[in-house]
Amino acid sequence: MLTVMVVDDEPAVRQLTGRVLRDAGYATVELTDGQDAWNYLQRAGVPVHALISDVVMPRMTGTELVARLFDSRPALPIILMSGYSTRELRARGLAPSPVPLLTKPFTNEELVAMVRSVLDVVPPASSARSSTTR
Repeated sequence: MLTVMVVDDEPAVRQLTGRVLRDAGYATVELTDGQDAWNYLQRAGVPVHALISDVVMPRMTGTELVARLFDSRPALPIILMSGYSTRELRARGLAPSPVPLLTKPFTNEELVAMVRSVLDVVPPASSARSSTTR
């Protein structure tokens, strides 16, 4: 089973996103911000095959998390999500990186389709090797 990490500081969004992905057949790891995600990925005991993260969060933004992951886990498929437009994110200094941006609110179908699309780009075995074990 493929594991998707869901990172969002809003509990309702994080929980709903996780539930939709589990209903679609994925395992999930749900965390509250980029710093928690970074810490988890440094010691995770199970492979993480994809990551979906909010952009605007306390402690470490999704954009900062992506920058770190590009250096340490370049094969990990990543999706950013935000309720802000690309223009608003740029104005906040959080310009979306070269990863897909899923705009909130999104439908269950849009979420699952985007996760599938990023996983189709990188074979699961490759992204699993990029994960660290505990």
